[in-house]
Amino acid sequence: VYVIAFVQDENTKAVLNAGSSWGQITIKEDDPKEDTTTGLEEDDLWDLAWLYPNPIENQLQIRTKAAQGISQIRIFDVSGKEILQQTFPISSEQNYMVSVNDLLSGIYFVYIEIAGQWVAKRIVKQ
Repeated sequence: VYVIAFVQDENTKAVLNAGSSWGQITIKEDDPKEDTTTGLEEDDLWDLAWLYPNPIENQLQIRTKAAQGISQIRIFDVSGKEILQQTFPISSEQNYMVSVNDLLSGIYFVYIEIAGQWVAKRIVKQ
């Protein structure tokens, strides 16, 4: 059982902070133009993976510049229910495609495992 809690701005409805059974996480917006990663320190993990397009329709594309690639992703709905889990073979692959055809319209949180650490990103399914 995974527990996820969110702190949401009352006016803008933006998710400001989140905690899970994996520990405290911070949700940040993606900026694929920004390229400042220098290693695998916690602050740099956010810049190791980009999700696009966002909002998504049928295919979620994940791009990473981590040399070891992504080992798995997990997608949760806003209630904390795990909707999708996908593992990937260990490789230096840097581009991934995930079918999200079966997801209903709404907000989801994508947990990406990179080098044994988890990065959380927010997506919107149209």
